[in-house]
Amino acid sequence: MTGFIKTAGADGLRSGFSTGAYAAATAVAAWRRLQGQPFMTPLPLRFADGRTRDIAVAGVALHAEDRAESWAVKDGGDDIDITHQALIRAQVSRAAGLQPRPEDFVENCGAATLILRGGMGVGLVKRAGLDVPPGKWAINPTPRAMIGDNLRHAGAGDHKEPLLIEISVDNGAELAIRTLNPLLGIDGGLSILGTSGLVIPCSNVAYRETIRVLIRGAAAAGTKRLALVTGGRTHGWLRRIDPHLAEYAIFRIGDFIREALEICAGQGIPRVTIGCMAGKLAKYALGHANTHAHQVALDMAAVLHLLGTRGFSYDQSLGGRNFSSFREFLESLAEPEQKQAVAILAREAGGLFRQWAPDLEVEILVFNPGGELFSKDTGS
Repeated sequence: MTGFIKTAGADGLRSGFSTGAYAAATAVAAWRRLQGQPFMTPLPLRFADGRTRDIAVAGVALHAEDRAESWAVKDGGDDIDITHQALIRAQVSRAAGLQPRPEDFVENCGAATLILRGGMGVGLVKRAGLDVPPGKWAINPTPRAMIGDNLRHAGAGDHKEPLLIEISVDNGAELAIRTLNPLLGIDGGLSILGTSGLVIPCSNVAYRETIRVLIRGAAAAGTKRLALVTGGRTHGWLRRIDPHLAEYAIFRIGDFIREALEICAGQGIPRVTIGCMAGKLAKYALGHANTHAHQVALDMAAVLHLLGTRGFSYDQSLGGRNFSSFREFLESLAEPEQKQAVAILAREAGGLFRQWAPDLEVEILVFNPGGELFSKDTGS
């Protein structure tokens, strides 16, 4: 495999790798060049799931005795987005005596310390509500972990010297204008993303049919309760709090909430647990049957209005703020108000779900960004 994974299925869609995976691969390739090791492509890379996959790296260069660079062309597979074919670079430098900047990340790597920095084309987070705090480079936790893990396995962790890892994306600032980054408060470039390192493509029709086939199979096996989760993180969090639920009874439904519920009802499943985060919950509560960002943007004014009509009381001066996300709004509240707002939206969403699929007993688990259970609606 060099840059993509071939998925099973008649459609022959290719799975690609995230920007975070390419950042990790180029960091390892640059480190190897700095150590005098030969250029290797494809490069074996450890992913967040513990598996090793081969990823293509385009080249390496030694710029000085203490500084090397590597670059790769992102292949997003058949789920092509704005970063498909983007040139991603990592520069690795020996950094004895270097003081981190406030926007840098400092990570442990065995005996070594890594200073992770965004270069040209990587944005800075300016607003709350994302997985990265304001003032830091837009390099998400999973890519940072993959960079550290792979450098440690490449031997960097055996050296006590600090290393500066600088990630950049050619023309990243120009590409970012065509993304949601400006709206979310990420300034000057792209985000280095990924929750698994993989980009799994699927057309909407194929995705829905896959959900249908899997639920039908679980129903045929006599399963009485299914769990519907929105993605990889909610899947892992739900497994943690409900380890006895069979793996075949948990489905990643992405944005297709109404269709998934209707399929469950149509297959005679009596109970469904939904695992989501607060941003999805807000869209559910507003009645959106498909929650994809390109299908529907979250209308914060509508969310605030809904909360107000359901008795939510909070500092009214916040109502005039231009919140970029529901998470940012929540983080502006005290903890009791956060719980109250989420509980109201969970009840509202649960009522809509029961209208869409009247025969289902629906339970909603709402997780905070750290994976802790935020709220639970059991239909009462």
